[in-house]
Amino acid sequence: MKKTILYIFFLLSSVPGLQAQIQKGTLLLGGTGIYNRYAPKWESVTLYPKIGWALNRQFMLGLDSRLTFGANHELPNTVLFSASIVPGVFVRYYLPVSKKSPSKFRFFGETAYRSAIYFEGTESPKIEFARYRNDKEWSILAGADLFVTQNFAIELGLSYFYRTYYDAKLYQITGQIGVQALLNPKPSKTTKK
Repeated sequence: MKKTILYIFFLLSSVPGLQAQIQKGTLLLGGTGIYNRYAPKWESVTLYPKIGWALNRQFMLGLDSRLTFGANHELPNTVLFSASIVPGVFVRYYLPVSKKSPSKFRFFGETAYRSAIYFEGTESPKIEFARYRNDKEWSILAGADLFVTQNFAIELGLSYFYRTYYDAKLYQITGQIGVQALLNPKPSKTTKK
């Protein structure tokens, strides 16, 4: 799997240079994902969908969410499934690029804050429960968007998370992969008289 991802990354790197078309009003739609395997019997998938709006060529402000789906198989004949929704806000800074030399990459830094609104779990075969979960999360993400076209990119990043679960604190570093679509506003038409 790792070899396949690296092969695709290097194959796309050979695409001729493109200039990402980010301007004031550009809309970002996309997100990233993480697969975690903590112990031999605990695993989860986390998705980070996001929507953002460019304030200018470097800064983007938007909304995102952490959607986590997990399963724990530690107890015999019991499986714990859980899901959580943790909405938040993010600010992204794209490093400046030269207009004269097109690039396939846009490097960025991002910070986000999220607070949980929903958690649900089911313990199979016997107990079902739902509860509010007081999660809070602050994250820093550094990465690069590899532009396949002027408005579509594959995103690779390394993130640092600080989370609180009730009274517990968790620090985590993870890699993320995802896709981004950048939709530019239509230029206004002016008529000459």
